[in-house]
Amino acid sequence: MCSKAFKGLLTSTKCLLLGLLVVVTIIIFHLTKLNSETDRGDSNGISVIDAYGSTHGIMSKFFSGNHKYGKVGFVHDEKSSHRMNGIVSKLTRNQQENLDKTKEEQSSALVSRNTSKKIGFNVAINRAPPTHYITIDFKGRLGNLLFQYASLFGIADKNNLIPVISGNNELRRIFKITAQSTERNPVHYGKKFGEKLGCAFEPTAMKLGSKTNTKLDGYFQSFKYFQDCEASLRNEFKFKDDVQKKAASVFSDLVAEKTNNRNGPVTYIAVHVRRGDLIHNKHISNYGYVSPGADYLQKGMSMFRANHTNCVFVVASDDLSWCKENMKGNDLVFVAPGNSRELDFAVMSQCNHMLMTVGSFGWWTAWMINGKTIYYTGYPRPGSELAKQIVLEDYRPPHWIGLP
Repeated sequence: MCSKAFKGLLTSTKCLLLGLLVVVTIIIFHLTKLNSETDRGDSNGISVIDAYGSTHGIMSKFFSGNHKYGKVGFVHDEKSSHRMNGIVSKLTRNQQENLDKTKEEQSSALVSRNTSKKIGFNVAINRAPPTHYITIDFKGRLGNLLFQYASLFGIADKNNLIPVISGNNELRRIFKITAQSTERNPVHYGKKFGEKLGCAFEPTAMKLGSKTNTKLDGYFQSFKYFQDCEASLRNEFKFKDDVQKKAASVFSDLVAEKTNNRNGPVTYIAVHVRRGDLIHNKHISNYGYVSPGADYLQKGMSMFRANHTNCVFVVASDDLSWCKENMKGNDLVFVAPGNSRELDFAVMSQCNHMLMTVGSFGWWTAWMINGKTIYYTGYPRPGSELAKQIVLEDYRPPHWIGLP
């Protein structure tokens, strides 16, 4: 009797062990298959950074941030306001946010593994490292130089070329530029590409190819040249430590009184008013340059006041006496004259939003701030020679807000 019971128990144990062995075998089979599929998916990976530091895999969304492109109007965002306890530099925060966004975008694209249907990104699939160079003949003042470097950077990225500029270029003194030096890379440029209009996008520039050293000639003042590599470009346009430290100090002193007297978060709006040569030089004025009057500035400030609490307007101008006489409100501070242009630029870049008049200096201040931007629709003067040189939809990002 005991012997039969023992034999029955032994048989049951063998069946149980056999069943467990089958289950384990099935699990191992599925895990092996899953790993194989993952490896095959990874073989279609996306190259991210080339030898000169340009992102080639996951490019940033056009003008990163919670913009609703083309929509006229404001949506109040409390995160865009901040109280300046000791005046924390907004510029540093924005740079870190842009870096975080880029990392998130890269991670999202890698998970999807669907490079052919990614919406809002330009994806370079397994692109070979660049072997040829591209440069540009720089000309003009700070705003012009920024456009030229940004477009050089974007055109180089699109054509898989290496951007190079002079080691003595003024931008290197202000920003943490990573482009290689022309002095260290003397090359023969077999191709020259000249723009047809100063403020227009020419798609041909994005199809130059990667097999010839190329030199660009022109101003290339269109955001479309660099809209697909914005996150990488923002890293190029980080202020050098000494410039940023000085700007944060000046900004802190400038807004301290207005900030300390407010309850709740404060929203800082940069206002750049260019008058000078646009008003007093007849040749420039007749060509089509204009500067808006006080009514435009008041409308712009009123719009910000209506959509944000505790506004402080940080005003910089080449005609401060006119601004103080014509811009009304107890929420204005004025950047003292006599600073270098890069210091004024860095100070204004600390703000949350931008009210601009005209000119490339104001354009780039708005781009650096990367918040809400109001611009003057009366520029250039309709029918003027200047108007013939500007394609407005190429010059102004669609989410910027125009006021007459």
